Amino acid sequence: MKLALALQADVGDTVSTGGAVGFIGKAKNKTGTSNGKDYSFWSQFVTIEDGDNSCGVNLTFNSEGECLANCKGVEIKVKGILETYVKDGDTKYSIGRAKCVDAPKPTAQAQGGGSQSNGDKNRSFAMSYAKDLVVAGRVPIDELRAKANVILEWLEGKVPVAKGGDPNPEYSENPEPVDEGSDIPF
Repeated sequence: MKLALALQADVGDTVSTGGAVGFIGKAKNKTGTSNGKDYSFWSQFVTIEDGDNSCGVNLTFNSEGECLANCKGVEIKVKGILETYVKDGDTKYSIGRAKCVDAPKPTAQAQGGGSQSNGDKNRSFAMSYAKDLVVAGRVPIDELRAKANVILEWLEGKVPVAKGGDPNPEYSENPEPVDEGSDIPF
């Protein structure tokens, strides 16, 4: 169900909806005793966005590992109770006692980094270096991607140095100048 439709349901109704994760609050462990029975669960506030609509969602989880982390922008589906609250004189909607129906698997891209493969690092470096060459006036802007691809090919053709090995065994105090025929593409 679209978020806009879910927000039109009656307060107290169970709604199922989804959207892209906006804000991600810190997960909190809730423990206590109710009616002589111990309870323990994790609670986390997030917002979901669907086009022009957004809504706060109070999610509950059985363990800390299930809580959302680094999922900003990832689509999730939730099911919970439609609730209202008043903020600055306006009635707002939220979904309480909610569960993730389709829990996301955070990706390195969604995490804003995370662990990257060497290929990703090489691509990122190649594009960054090609941009620097454009800014320095050494490469025309329309050749940016082509130059980045040449740099990437060169980087991926290099053999990584073993841990503890000499990264530049042929280093000398007076290196020879790099000539036009060199295999360095920049």
